[in-house]
Amino acid sequence: MEENMKFVFSEMHKKGNFFILPTAWDVASALLYEKAGFKAIGTTSWGIAASSGYSDGEVLTFQEMFSMVKPIIKSVSIPVTVDIESGYSENIEDILQNVEIIANAGAVGINIEDSIKKGKINSNSLHFIEQQCDIIKSIKKMLMEKKQNLFINARTDGFISNCNDPLAESIKRGNAYITAGADCIFVPGMKNIKDIEIFSGKINAPINIMASQNLPDNIKLKSLGVTRLSLGSAAWKASMGHLNLMVNSISNNGNISLLFDLPTPELNLKNIRKNI
Repeated sequence: MEENMKFVFSEMHKKGNFFILPTAWDVASALLYEKAGFKAIGTTSWGIAASSGYSDGEVLTFQEMFSMVKPIIKSVSIPVTVDIESGYSENIEDILQNVEIIANAGAVGINIEDSIKKGKINSNSLHFIEQQCDIIKSIKKMLMEKKQNLFINARTDGFISNCNDPLAESIKRGNAYITAGADCIFVPGMKNIKDIEIFSGKINAPINIMASQNLPDNIKLKSLGVTRLSLGSAAWKASMGHLNLMVNSISNNGNISLLFDLPTPELNLKNIRKNI
């Protein structure tokens, strides 16, 4: 079953395909996505951290993050890929251990990014290319030795860091990461049609971008060569926006009608934590 899900997830990235990857932060959100008909789910480090009262950027420990991710994986019968930020360590051996834990839990893939989490605060700068390639190569080697198979989505943060030429930097890094063993290149912050078109023409691998305002429509994204559109933190933020609207209506006007405007979704809650 697990190997079949990994195959299905990999096939979703075949050339010419396009799909939206929703991002869960807890079991309820994961079950909603599955019920809505999505074929796979990602996790959102932002949503998981914020739901625990922390900012994003590896402020949570790996174990704290994993304690929320494992029930997500176990709660659904569709593939789950896990956002592990930069690996929750600057030490390759620690990163490999974390990736192995994720693989053993039944995930089909990981996102791993090249941003430096300096002192657990995003430093707005990137690892050296060689350093990030070593991490990806080491992950690939470890997975082969353990007879594990994870889809490696290598995220490069040129468009959301302090790069002078984010497009050129993203192309250079994307190609290096593919050579190192990445299966897909994820470029959050890239949303200009021309940038996407140029990037797609220079990268011989599936391309993943992040949902943001003013993106081209899905038909256009597919025609530009995008395979995967991740919701990132946007779904969590939207849900908090709706909650904020509701609670302010109650607080300011005593109006509780918004509590009952939308039907409560029926979820197959399975007492997941009792079984993990």
